[in-house]
Amino acid sequence: MGSGMKNKTKKKQRQLSLKVDFAFKSVFGDERHIESLKYLLYTILGYPKDMFEDIHILNTEQTRTYYDGKEPRLDIVARLKNGENINIEMQMNNLQSNTKRFLLYWSTVYSRQLKKGHPYDNLKKTISINLLNYELADSNKIHSVYHITEDETGSMLTDMLEIHTIELGKLDNSKAIEKETDEFIRLMKFISSDDEEERKMLSKYQKELIDVIHIMDTLTDDDEQWYAYLSREKFLRDQVSREYHWKNVEDRVNQLKTEVNQLQAEVKQQQSEIKQQQAEVKQQQAEVKQQQSEIKQQQAEVKQQQAEVKQQQSEIEQQQAEVKQKQLEMQQQSVEIEQKTAQIEQKSAEIEQKINKAEKRGMVKILIMQDKTDEEIMKLLSITEEQLDELKA
Repeated sequence: MGSGMKNKTKKKQRQLSLKVDFAFKSVFGDERHIESLKYLLYTILGYPKDMFEDIHILNTEQTRTYYDGKEPRLDIVARLKNGENINIEMQMNNLQSNTKRFLLYWSTVYSRQLKKGHPYDNLKKTISINLLNYELADSNKIHSVYHITEDETGSMLTDMLEIHTIELGKLDNSKAIEKETDEFIRLMKFISSDDEEERKMLSKYQKELIDVIHIMDTLTDDDEQWYAYLSREKFLRDQVSREYHWKNVEDRVNQLKTEVNQLQAEVKQQQSEIKQQQAEVKQQQAEVKQQQSEIKQQQAEVKQQQAEVKQQQSEIEQQQAEVKQKQLEMQQQSVEIEQKTAQIEQKSAEIEQKINKAEKRGMVKILIMQDKTDEEIMKLLSITEEQLDELKA
């Protein structure tokens, strides 16, 4: 078999998924494919087609050739004929921070319009469109649009903020599909599908989808772009497991912190009890002194009653012995409390050492995932080779 045939077979086996943001931006966020972007926005927003005649992509920088582990901005920012700004992003994974990310990207695009010294009147409406490969809201809606409204009356504060969410995970929900146009559902199924035959079948009804297939074929024919796509796809697949791992680490650290706080509270309670016991001892000592003063006074007044005085002295000596016994018991309790305090402090130190070890173990795993060498890891974490081996275990 010739080399040409082998290359053709190899390229045929390559399949892009538009749910990977690298591929999505490569198809819809390139000035060379501006017609595909127009079709995407027209289908989602429903604006008149002439609104997209003079559309410009604002972030035209090329996606990274090879993904290096740092998360790049792979959204699409465009400006319409009327000055409105559009931010479009594909989200494959359902991460806890996604809704906050929607707001951050919207605010970034909105605020960058205003140049220093220019009036606020120059600000134009900014629309955020987020295609989600999962279900976000508990509803029978695929396409949701959010604004800032008053809680009770529902009146809109401003139309400058508009956030769209398109939940691709609901494309199998018949009730949700009924609420959208056929063209919208066809496009979303095309974007969501990883099956080449299904995409071809969907494209029969829409010329623009045939153009998208041609663009995807061009990308798969480019080895450099293909390997960059694979790198990004692997990162997104690993992203979920990384978040799960760090969530477990965070939960464990929080648990250890709770245990430390509980131990510290117990120490404070014991210290408070010690202070209370010391106060009681002082009070008893003061009472003894008072009793001794009374005894001396009695001795001065009743010299002639020596027998009675001796009897009283005997009683006083007995009371003093009891006080001394109590003092010895209190000293013993103080010693025991100091021992418990030392044990608690030792346990706190052990827990803190475990926390530090868990944090370093987590950092070692991250650095290993980033292909750092042992020497780089030891230098970054200021640890010995023996410590690194222990953290890897």
